[in-house]
Amino acid sequence: MKKILKLGLICISLLLLTSGCVKINYDLKINANKSVDFSVLSAYLDEFGSNKEVGFSKEQIEELKNKGVIVTDYKEDGYTGY
Repeated sequence: MKKILKLGLICISLLLLTSGCVKINYDLKINANKSVDFSVLSAYLDEFGSNKEVGFSKEQIEELKNKGVIVTDYKEDGYTGY
């Protein structure tokens, strides 16, 4: 049953990613001093409403901020997110 659920979640994720309603970018930079800079952009089309919590809840955002992660709002090209 778990395999079917995982497969279903993967299919739904792929559908969202290929439909154009979600914009997700990952950037990873490994520096010479062996430190890492990692950024994630998660945004949704404004046509689906202004609910930015589709990707992250307020509690998750606060938890990330408490761990030292810089979280900024994103609004560009008709997409809104973090």
